[in-house]
Amino acid sequence: MSARCSVQNWPIGRTPVDAPAGRTVRVCSVRLVSFTHRPVAAICYEVEPVDGPARITVQSELTANEQLPPAGADPRVAAALEDPLRGEYHDATGTAVVLVHKTRRSGLRVGAAMDHLVDCPAPVRAESRFADGGLVTAATVLAPGQKLRVIKFGG
Repeated sequence: MSARCSVQNWPIGRTPVDAPAGRTVRVCSVRLVSFTHRPVAAICYEVEPVDGPARITVQSELTANEQLPPAGADPRVAAALEDPLRGEYHDATGTAVVLVHKTRRSGLRVGAAMDHLVDCPAPVRAESRFADGGLVTAATVLAPGQKLRVIKFGG
């Protein structure tokens, strides 16, 4: 049996940036996308302080009924796109989030999930919560050279 790798990855950004708290951090992200299983994807974020110790927080979100920009002058389009999904089930366990919704017009059921691997040499506080979606937060204090790595899997 042979397997063919069908995943592409693209490293994005490695240059230091000034964080809102006044520290310089290096942020790198790599996206993984399957060409044979299109609904499956992953993204890896690495954050490391450059010029001194820093509190680092990475948040990952899974949302439904996100506010979209206006689609045009036809009010029927806006009415059809306003809150098109009705929540049926949600769960957050550790760093995993599951959402199941039903479309208001057709009754089609739609599910989405995300989970995370968190890797860090320092203690990390990770939590998840809900509104009309799930939010996973990983936070820690790092010294220069230490990295917080969060890998998000979605499907």
